[in-house]
Amino acid sequence: ARLLMSGNPRDAAALATRVLAADPNDYSAHLIRLSHDRLHGDPGSTIIHRSVARTLLMNRFLEAARAAGDITATTRPADTIQPFRIPDPIAIAVRVDATGDNELRRTFAVACADLAFFHLYFENTPQPAADLIEALRRFLPSDSPTLVRLEGWRFLVMGRDAEARVKLSAVADRDPLAALGLAPVSYTHLRAHETWLTI
Repeated sequence: ARLLMSGNPRDAAALATRVLAADPNDYSAHLIRLSHDRLHGDPGSTIIHRSVARTLLMNRFLEAARAAGDITATTRPADTIQPFRIPDPIAIAVRVDATGDNELRRTFAVACADLAFFHLYFENTPQPAADLIEALRRFLPSDSPTLVRLEGWRFLVMGRDAEARVKLSAVADRDPLAALGLAPVSYTHLRAHETWLTI
């Protein structure tokens, strides 16, 4: 990730490829390849890495749901390409909270936050993210940088730029992903590639 952010995308992608050769389920490596491929216009590779990253994130959510007692929550193989539905995040949040298990609460909150951001940044789909954000409200305070950043990105994806700026600017100094949303390139990219992002 540091290589990617420091302006060495080719080296970052090469390193991620080596990591994936050893561990095809490495979520971070898929994200690096996904970020690289999307920026460099490789739609075929982008679809593969996006699908695997999505499945891995959904599996984290499903594992937490099952730990909270939802026996219908079944993980999928990491190489699942077609999107699939997860149980209602708000209902699962109630189950998780009722366990009284703080570690499960934390794990579930992280899974919701990561999956919500994935839907927003990589898939440009605000509705699935909205349900996950609502579930997060059960575990995070309203001024949580993570929650505020997700709300801001949701406004951004929906084209509500003024509201997005208010939210993102409130936490940009504490959350690099919020600061990313304030960059003019984020607005231009989302508007110009709206259709391509949802292939």
